[in-house]
Amino acid sequence: MQSLPIITVGFNPAWDRTCFVDGLEWGDHKGIAFETLTPAGKALNINKALAWMSIPSIAAGLWGSADSPEMLEKVSEYQGLIDPAFTVVEGHTRQNVTVADIRKKREFHLRSAETLVTLEALQQLDRDLQKRLNHLNQPCRVIFAGSLPDGALQEACISLIAAVARQGNPLMADTSSRALGTIVNQGGIGVIKPNLEEFSMLLGEPVENDPEKIISSAVRFCDRVEVVIVSLGAAGAVAVTKGDSFYCRVSRPRKDPVHTVGCGDYLLAGYLSLPDSTGIGQRLIAGIKAAAAKAWGWVPHKSWQDVQKEIEIELLTY
Repeated sequence: MQSLPIITVGFNPAWDRTCFVDGLEWGDHKGIAFETLTPAGKALNINKALAWMSIPSIAAGLWGSADSPEMLEKVSEYQGLIDPAFTVVEGHTRQNVTVADIRKKREFHLRSAETLVTLEALQQLDRDLQKRLNHLNQPCRVIFAGSLPDGALQEACISLIAAVARQGNPLMADTSSRALGTIVNQGGIGVIKPNLEEFSMLLGEPVENDPEKIISSAVRFCDRVEVVIVSLGAAGAVAVTKGDSFYCRVSRPRKDPVHTVGCGDYLLAGYLSLPDSTGIGQRLIAGIKAAAAKAWGWVPHKSWQDVQKEIEIELLTY
C-alpha cells in the first residue's frame, strides 16, 4: 500500500545556531571551534530527517521575509526531497542557540521566544495550506509540530488544525502540552508524540519514567487519538493504541549522546518512514533507530540503510 504524501506545518520556525566549544565553564571566554546555522524548528527538522531517509515531503508553515532567501538556499541542498511551501510573512525568523561542549560532551540550549504568528499571518497560512491540499487532490499526512502561541493566537492555530482534520487528512501533533490538550480534546488525531515532561503536563500529574505506568496512563487518550507515542530520551519510547502497547529501546547503546537537539523529530520521521500499513511496533523500531542515530552524531556520516542494520533494538509488547 502506497503511503500518503507528508506535509509538515510549523507555526513557530527557527534558525538553529550551534556553537561547538572545546571545554567550557561559567565565566570563560572561549573561542568557537566551529559553528553551524541551519533552518529548523520541529516541523522542518522532520522534513530534514525524512530527506536523510530519501523520503520526499512538503514543508509548510510560516517563515520570515527577511531571511527567506537564505532558508530556500539551505533547503535546496536536500536534492529536491524537501518541497518548500512556506507562507512568507514580514519579519525575521527567530534564532535558537545551542552551545556544545566537545570535551565534556554536554550542551546548553537557549531558546528565543520571538514569533512570526499574527492573525493575518495565520489567515494567509490557512489559505496557502488549503490551496496546496486541494492541488494534491488526495488525503495527506499532515504533521503540526512545534510550539504554539498563547491566547487568541493559539485558538486561531487550533482552528486551522481542526479545518485540516475535517478534510479527512490523517493528523499528527507534536507541540506543547497546553495546546496539545486542546487539540486532543477535539478528537480526530492520528498520532501525538509528547516527551515524558509534556505527557505529565497533558495528564495533569507527574508520571514516572516507567513503561508500564506510562502505557497505563496513555490508554485514557485512545478514545480521541489513534496512537500515543511518548518519547523517553535515552530510555526509548512507548507507543499505545486501543488494542496494542509497545515499549522500544536500543538494546546495546554504542556511545554517549553527542547532540540531543531534534532527536524527537527524528523519532517521528522514522515512524513515518515505513508504509502506512506497517505495524505500530515496527514503525516504533524505525523511529528509535533514527533518534539514536541523531543522538550519536551518525546522521551526517552514515546512511539510513546502514543505521537500520547497525542499531540493535529491543521491542516489548504489553
